[in-house]
Amino acid sequence: MPFLPVNVQSLQRMVNEGLNLTTKGEFGPSLEAFRRVLHSATMMAVTSGNEVQQVKQMIKRASEYIVALRLELERGELEKSGGDIVRQLECICYNSLCGMETAHKYLFFKRAFKVCYKAKNFITAAHFARMVIDLEPTGLVTPDVVT
Repeated sequence: MPFLPVNVQSLQRMVNEGLNLTTKGEFGPSLEAFRRVLHSATMMAVTSGNEVQQVKQMIKRASEYIVALRLELERGELEKSGGDIVRQLECICYNSLCGMETAHKYLFFKRAFKVCYKAKNFITAAHFARMVIDLEPTGLVTPDVVT
C-alpha cells in the first residue's frame, strides 16, 4: 500500500483542532480546520471496517460544524454591516439545528437567545432560554450561571 500522509489518528487530530478553535470562539480558523478534515478524508486509505466507521463519523461531524460555522460567520457579517435583522435571526435559528457537542450547543443557544432578545423577538428568545436551561441536567450549566 502506498504511503499516505493522512491516517485516522491525524484526521482525529484535525477534528480536535477544529473543536478547540470553536470552543475558543475562533470561527474562521475552525472552519478551515474542518474543511481540511473533509479534504484529507478523501485522500485516505482505510484498512478495516472500524476505521471506515470512524472516518464516516468524523466526516459527519466536520460537515455539521462547517454548516454551523458558515451560518455564524454570515450572521456576524450581517451584524457588523447592520444588515437584515430577519436574515440574522434565520441564521442563528438554523445554527441551533446543527449537530454539535453539548458545550458548543450551549454557546450557540446562549448567543441565539441574546440576538433574539435584542431584536425584540421574545417568543424565540424564550425558546432559546429554555434550551439553555434544558442543558442544566448535563452538568454543563449550573442554575446560577443561567440566571
